[in-house]
Amino acid sequence: MIGWIVGLVVILVIAGGVLGYRMYLKNQLTAQISQYQALVTTTIDEQIKQIGVLNLSGTSLKDFTKWQRTYQQLMETNYQTIKTQLADASEALQRFRFGTVKQNLADSADELTTLTPKLEDIQTRFEQILGTETSNRNQLAEVITQFQEDRKQILAKGFRYGDGLPALEEQAQTINERIGLIEEQNEAGDYKAAKQALAETKDAVDQLSASVEYLPPLVNELLNEFPGQIDEINRGFEQLQQQQYQFPAPAIPERVDMIQTNLENAHQQLVAADLPAMKATNEETAEMIDQIYATLETEMEAKPKVLERQDDLRQFLAHALTQNQRLLRELDHLNQSYTLSHDEMKSGQALEKQLSEIDTEYHQLADRLAAQDVIYSEVLAKFEQWQGDLTAIEKQQVDINTAVAGLKDGEIEANHQQQAFEQVIRDLRRQLEAHELPGLDDAYQDYYQMVAREVNDLGTDLSQVKIDMDAINRQLIQIQTDLDELTTKTQAVIDAAGLTESLMQYANRYKLSRPEVASALTSAQKQYGQFHYQAAADELATALEQVEPGSYQKVETAYLSQKQNALF
Repeated sequence: MIGWIVGLVVILVIAGGVLGYRMYLKNQLTAQISQYQALVTTTIDEQIKQIGVLNLSGTSLKDFTKWQRTYQQLMETNYQTIKTQLADASEALQRFRFGTVKQNLADSADELTTLTPKLEDIQTRFEQILGTETSNRNQLAEVITQFQEDRKQILAKGFRYGDGLPALEEQAQTINERIGLIEEQNEAGDYKAAKQALAETKDAVDQLSASVEYLPPLVNELLNEFPGQIDEINRGFEQLQQQQYQFPAPAIPERVDMIQTNLENAHQQLVAADLPAMKATNEETAEMIDQIYATLETEMEAKPKVLERQDDLRQFLAHALTQNQRLLRELDHLNQSYTLSHDEMKSGQALEKQLSEIDTEYHQLADRLAAQDVIYSEVLAKFEQWQGDLTAIEKQQVDINTAVAGLKDGEIEANHQQQAFEQVIRDLRRQLEAHELPGLDDAYQDYYQMVAREVNDLGTDLSQVKIDMDAINRQLIQIQTDLDELTTKTQAVIDAAGLTESLMQYANRYKLSRPEVASALTSAQKQYGQFHYQAAADELATALEQVEPGSYQKVETAYLSQKQNALF
């Protein structure tokens, strides 16, 4: 009984598995049938009907025929193959031949994958054919509207185009013929050829529209503005020539001839209705005319400025020459007594040379001005250059004069300093003598003699016929530094000697009771006799501090107090 139940369960499980797999395959089959049916309902057949009524011809007909044939071939081959594969899969499914079903579905899926993009491409091609006809129709209407407006302007206001009118009329006639050809191509169904011709015609209409809009102002420049400006330039030039004006090269008549050549070129470009070329030529002509006006205006403005500044510049130059001669005389005088260490004489001579060159050029130019044989703008530029040069020269003169002006005062001050240094040396000597020291060590005496020699050498240098104040100033700085150091050393010697004497007196109280103090006292007396005052004081201070802490500070305080009282 149990075996029978188990067997039944197994049968049911197997049956359920078979039915489940069959349902899976059926779903796949249903999905592919839906995809296949979507191909049947494609819009391509509708597109073929719509194109059929257009009566295509030429290249448009060739393109349509090519893609229609491709479509028919796909429907007769791939499409029928898919239909057969799906029918076989359906029949095999009914018979539970799952392997056959699976294979047919795989094959039909491959065919669908191949066929679908091909049909989409054909559909796009047909859309382009249909779109070309619509696009051509709309664009042609726009081109005709634009062209008719341009032709209306040409017919109504032809005078505005001067000698360019025949060329514009010829362009309009050509465009009109092209439009007729495009209409014929559209009517014949050759939309592709019509599209290319329409693009070319639109470019031609755009060019015509530009000429209609922009040629009139160019014609006005050519026929009215430029000739009027040339006449004005010629009259102005003649008047200025009568007033003896000169002008820089190229000469005004030559520049006017170049403009006339430009006008002739512009006329030829107008006859050809060559808008870009004529526009460029007119722009160049306008610039050339503006440059001539600028040249005339520049010379007219320069002349009164030149006449106004000429006398001021002459006076400035004369003043600079006078000042430089005085400066050179002063430098020559100072050079006899002082060394001019910064090339003041050389700089002054260089300024003299520069002034002489300016003076020569100025007088030559003044002669030409008197003869009215100058280009005033160039003279004005030269005047402005010289004005700047003279201003710079004047500043250099002041700088040189300032640099040497303090030499005499510096000498007097240096003599005062030298005398003050000698007085300090004498004062230091008197201080040493007042303390009646047994003597001075070699190091101090060497330093003292060095400073004394420096002070003496300074006096010698100041007594020379020709003095180098730069060297003197360096000596003053060095001597002051050395003299400050000597003062410090002198006071140190005096204090060390005085403190040693006080320490010796204080040490006598321990001479008999403390052998170490007695020994230090003996040694200190010996060093004192050898003029080593600081060493003697240090040895005594060390010994006393061991016997009586704080004794050194007590002696030092007493010494300094006594010294302070002595000052008052």
